[in-house]
Amino acid sequence: MFREPCLNALWYYQEGINELLYMVSAIEPIPESVLDCLSSCSGWNIVRSLQPEDASTLTFYSSRIKEIAFGGVPRMNLQQRSSFATSFSETVIFPRLRVLLWSSASGDYHLDFVLRTAGNKLTEIVGAVAYGKSPKLMAMVEKRLPDLTHFWLWDCEVTEDTDAATTRFFRNVLPSAKNLQELHLDTAVAEKYFSIWDTIQFLPHLRKLVLKWYNVKHVLPAVPLSLTTYGILTALTVVIREAPFLCHILNKLSFPNLREFRVRILWAEDKPDEDIPHIRGILRSVVSASAHSRLTSLVVEYGEDTIAESTVEELGTATEFLRLDDLRPLMAKYARLEVLDLRLRCSWALTDDAIEEIVRVWGPHLKVFRLDPDGGWPPASCVTFKGLQHIAQHCPTPHHSRSPLCWYSTRRHPSCYGHHAG
Repeated sequence: MFREPCLNALWYYQEGINELLYMVSAIEPIPESVLDCLSSCSGWNIVRSLQPEDASTLTFYSSRIKEIAFGGVPRMNLQQRSSFATSFSETVIFPRLRVLLWSSASGDYHLDFVLRTAGNKLTEIVGAVAYGKSPKLMAMVEKRLPDLTHFWLWDCEVTEDTDAATTRFFRNVLPSAKNLQELHLDTAVAEKYFSIWDTIQFLPHLRKLVLKWYNVKHVLPAVPLSLTTYGILTALTVVIREAPFLCHILNKLSFPNLREFRVRILWAEDKPDEDIPHIRGILRSVVSASAHSRLTSLVVEYGEDTIAESTVEELGTATEFLRLDDLRPLMAKYARLEVLDLRLRCSWALTDDAIEEIVRVWGPHLKVFRLDPDGGWPPASCVTFKGLQHIAQHCPTPHHSRSPLCWYSTRRHPSCYGHHAG
């Protein structure tokens, strides 16, 4: 009674296809005693090539697979790879496969096999552009592009020998992905080969764009020279290393239909001393780029994933603060925000009156309210229990209603609430 549902659930997601090949005895596990001596070898060994008579057994299981992720490169000898790769050149083995992910593109014979035998349901690919290590793999990716709706490119592996092929991919091949709805570029060199802003015009269904820029010298030449509007995007994420360059880029772009806007600035080296001017510039640029949008989600992050304790302590001695005036442009433009998530790691001067004004504008709609939990909240300008109570009473639906902005303030300044709450 439960056989089919259980099998479907069991095979829905697979890490590689070793389990599938094991079902037809095409591979076998290497004994632990041997594996300990051969540290460079995989945990599986190919016993034989796949044969036509394996098709029915393979598809019994593989037809249930909808997502496959390859986390590494199987370490098999070249003879085994060559023998395995000649099978099933035209047969569809994965008719329902929808998502394919790999973390390395170095000629994985299993990955080649999956791409070659996947059906037309494959619409989401996450992988690396690597013409040097795997030109055949890239040729198969190119053929799949017109059918893709989601495409996520990891960091490219480019050498002088593959420079021309990589350039052709970004400038001539990527624009053929006419059905793309989401494009993620997590790469340090892609912008060297093309301008994403020129490419967007060839992707009529693109709604979400995620850009992670690590090398600003490649990014700046591709920025439009004059203000350019991109009306198709509804969600945009930009990650970059230097705040001034982000401001320069956003000031040349206009996104009138954005609903979700996320900006993250990574510290290039040490945390800069002039945080507040940078943050103010970022907030102004965000408003400028999305001035005509009806944003429902705004996330702005400044800094690395971790924060040093010394940095936390330094915030308490700051002489310059972010204030309500720095939020008012956001309040004026985006009155229907559902998500406000500011993680800026700056010092703030916000009183209960400021909180009441924020709640009047955003309170009825907010579902997530996170106001700089790692920021500095000096006792003299600290929101009191009264302000927190006002948030709780007038923001009925927040998922983060315990207001991290003051929870951190309490931790650093125990006297803050003791003085006001009584």
